[in-house]
Amino acid sequence: MKKRKRNKNEVLTSELLSDLSFSSLGLVLIVFVVYSIIFNSNVPYRKIVELKNTISELETKGNSLESNIAKLTESNARISQEKAEVEKKNTELANSVKKLENQNTNLEKKVSSLSENNSELAKEKATLEQQKTALNQTNSNLRTDKNEAEEKAEKLERRLRQIKRKSRYTGYYIGNYRGIIYTQICNRGPYITIEGKQSIFYFQEANILVYSTTVKNYGTLTFEYKGTLTGNTFTGKPRKYSLAKTRISCNPNAEIKVRFSDGYAEVGSDSGTQTLRKVD
Repeated sequence: MKKRKRNKNEVLTSELLSDLSFSSLGLVLIVFVVYSIIFNSNVPYRKIVELKNTISELETKGNSLESNIAKLTESNARISQEKAEVEKKNTELANSVKKLENQNTNLEKKVSSLSENNSELAKEKATLEQQKTALNQTNSNLRTDKNEAEEKAEKLERRLRQIKRKSRYTGYYIGNYRGIIYTQICNRGPYITIEGKQSIFYFQEANILVYSTTVKNYGTLTFEYKGTLTGNTFTGKPRKYSLAKTRISCNPNAEIKVRFSDGYAEVGSDSGTQTLRKVD
């Protein structure tokens, strides 16, 4: 265990007290010697005077020492007070240091917590980056699929437009029929007017048209034509002919012209142009 280093004033006070102790002891001895001399008639009077002077000097020194001791005591009290103040300040500083250490510990905990949070955030960021990369890849694939789908849809639309254009007039048309039947010889002599139904089935892509007329009690005449479409007018020659039960065509090889419009077909006959409506 280390000894506390003594203050300079404390050392001086100790030395003075030691000197005072020795001086007091010397004074006692001197008094003893004086009294011995007084009661001893063999000691000269001169020695007594010298001893008296010596005692006076010692008393003066003793008074000076007492004054010094009082001053040292006062100084010691002041030093003790200063020491107490210093110790108080040291205690306050120790408390402040402890408080700062606690704050530092709390800050270290916060820093550690923030480091952990940063680590978690870094992991979450990495995960989000991976998800972002996957999402970007998915978006890229979707854009590619979308472009392919749009391209396919455009091709399909063009194909549908082509089909629609090629089959614009394809369909089944029906309407009322009005015609004549010669009663004796074809194309001359007496005739009668007949009425019934007529129909057209047109397949535009193959340019095939089937034309039928049906009259009650006279049966159905059917012609199949192969021809061409110019603009909206079909012109064709018959390649098949189906006879009715009680009537025949006077011109089985005659061409037919049918003019199509949106939802309608017009066909010429002996009784003029007749209109048929397209059936959806």
